[in-house]
Amino acid sequence: MEELSLKDIISKYNTVIPEIQREYVWGLNRDHILENFLNEIHKWYNEHIEFQKRIQNEVDEKIKVLIDSKGYTAAQSEIEELKKGVDSDTSKNIGFLYLYKPAYSSPYSEKIDYHLIDGQQRLTTLFLLWFYLSVKNDRKKDFAEAVRISESKVSLAFNYRVRYLTQKFLKAMIENISTVDDIISMEHKSWFLSHYKSDATITAFVSAFKHIHEEFIHSEEGLTDYVFNQIKLWLFTTNVTKQGEELYITMNSRGKATSTNESVRAKLFEEGEDNRAKIRWSKSWEEWQDIFWKKSITKKDAKKSADDGMDSFLASVAGLEGLLKKDAKNEKTFLNTSVFKEKGFPAESLAKNLSMEILQKYFVSLSFITDPENIASFKVNYNYSTWIDNAIDAIWSIFNKNESNWLADYTDSKNRIVIIEMVYLWSLFRFLGKIELRKENIDIVYRALRIFYMRFLNKNRGYATIEAQTDDMAIKGVWSFHSPVDEENIKHLSLKKIDDEQKLRQIEAQIWQLEDFQHEKGLNSHILGEKAIDSSHLFDYSEPLEPNSLTKIFNRFKSVFSEKGYSPKLMSLLLYYDGAFWSRVSPWYYENYEFNYWKEIIRHSVFEQFFKEFLNYDGDITSLLDEKKDFLFVDDNADNLRLQLLWYFKHIGIEMWSQGGYIAISLPDSYCALDKYGGKEKDKVFSQRNVIFNTKGFLQGGNPTPLFELLPEEIKKQYHK
Repeated sequence: MEELSLKDIISKYNTVIPEIQREYVWGLNRDHILENFLNEIHKWYNEHIEFQKRIQNEVDEKIKVLIDSKGYTAAQSEIEELKKGVDSDTSKNIGFLYLYKPAYSSPYSEKIDYHLIDGQQRLTTLFLLWFYLSVKNDRKKDFAEAVRISESKVSLAFNYRVRYLTQKFLKAMIENISTVDDIISMEHKSWFLSHYKSDATITAFVSAFKHIHEEFIHSEEGLTDYVFNQIKLWLFTTNVTKQGEELYITMNSRGKATSTNESVRAKLFEEGEDNRAKIRWSKSWEEWQDIFWKKSITKKDAKKSADDGMDSFLASVAGLEGLLKKDAKNEKTFLNTSVFKEKGFPAESLAKNLSMEILQKYFVSLSFITDPENIASFKVNYNYSTWIDNAIDAIWSIFNKNESNWLADYTDSKNRIVIIEMVYLWSLFRFLGKIELRKENIDIVYRALRIFYMRFLNKNRGYATIEAQTDDMAIKGVWSFHSPVDEENIKHLSLKKIDDEQKLRQIEAQIWQLEDFQHEKGLNSHILGEKAIDSSHLFDYSEPLEPNSLTKIFNRFKSVFSEKGYSPKLMSLLLYYDGAFWSRVSPWYYENYEFNYWKEIIRHSVFEQFFKEFLNYDGDITSLLDEKKDFLFVDDNADNLRLQLLWYFKHIGIEMWSQGGYIAISLPDSYCALDKYGGKEKDKVFSQRNVIFNTKGFLQGGNPTPLFELLPEEIKKQYHK
């Protein structure tokens, strides 16, 4: 594998486009392929010029300093070294060329023919662009010498042998064109045969020149050398004709700089495999790329999206293999996220943890779990299973967005977002790689996916247990392994006790539906800990699970959270049960209590008391609240916050929450914005504490409202004195 410029390829080989190749089509600019390619080259050249100017200015400044301090003669050697830095490499790589040596090649020929089997479109486009620029800048003689054209020799350094007519056109074009006007008007020249107009490749040539002219008519002369010397390709050659023809694979149709996955492929192919193995792996690679083509998220530029997905997937695999790698020093090399955002993944870092055999295992896993037939065969047994689509979509979204630094330091909590993604996908693919992926194991696969997906929704960052957990799960089973979360173990044990397969699937679906409803409503736990699986606070897993009772639980729970907003009725109702279900939150320079942090509250004993009563209550939360309000008396001597709020609710109703789900009280020894509203005064009903406010959660904006001011006037009159 070599990285060569157009100059290197032209001078080293006679590159032949053989009969097995399709027509040249980029010139027609379908889907803006040619336009994108030319724009990219123009952009690279402009960046190259700017870089050279910047480097030249820096060098000139350093030379001036040297001359001023040492004199020109004494500093001459240093000056020469500095001047070499001006010619820094700014080359760009646009992909792969695959060549094979045909059987007729003679080892005694000065330039050996090689047939091109992958890379025709971009190499032909570069050839046409180079010809246009050479003509435009009066360098056609240099071009003709480079391609080795002569009247006595038909063969060129670039032979387009799709058919004889195409080759004849190329030779005539080079011999007859002298100016840009000749290029643009070639269809009207006497040398342009009528047969040329019916040739698809020649038609694309003519079209390509028009696009090239439009993009580069005002370009600088230096662009000619840039295209000839700085645009590079990876070159892979094989010597056996049959193997070469077998290696005829789909062309990269984007025409941009080499993607990370292409560079990784180049690195992996340098490992010294024999040609037959490289041919086999090349076919596999194309099949792998097709997976991401089909799931690309950007229709406008599907190839870019497919490349992003493939790049991210390779990096994910490399990151997981790095995590699992056992070495004597246990040294891990991480990639700084700012570097990743600027430059992407370095191909060398990925390749050192990868091999074609390793990648094949992971691609088999990806294909299996995302296979629509496998998904359908699992879903058909359940009356609720939409979560699978969401779980699979999450996989594709994470990969195709290509925003996750899979080489980030997973021991650093600052990288928590990507760590959550790591734990989800690494756990999943590690497990899939440990079991047999066959139709008989579909239940195992998707039940494991459910476990990992729920942990993902719960923002699990437990990277350290990935290997042990997945090994244990693969050996003991998805419901028999030991989870670090007690509630998972309890749930799985309960499910294992159900012998009736139909009943089991019905109960599974009911549990999924309840857990997913909580996620939809923002009620799932944020941190995987003691409270994480989103159902044990509602189901008693120590008792046998029954479909009818689960249906009732789900319907009653759903009705509790049918209100939009912060549920003032539910907040008020929970005050009637013993316990402080609210949480004190930032800022800490006053008492700020949140009463609607439901993902925690639904796991609190207060909610448990309420829900047990509500489950068997014949009515909704509005009627239950009215009953509590009518039958429970609280006087104005209450000495704790819950009872004091109940007193206010008795007289105000849910309007006491008009600002939001927070209660705020000023502290005696510190200033806060509440003080502007009389926060340092004593509450007129409960004088043992400062004024009790209802707020939206913070004091910037909004209208912090003293609960006392919401009381009916006749009640306020009793306390004014």
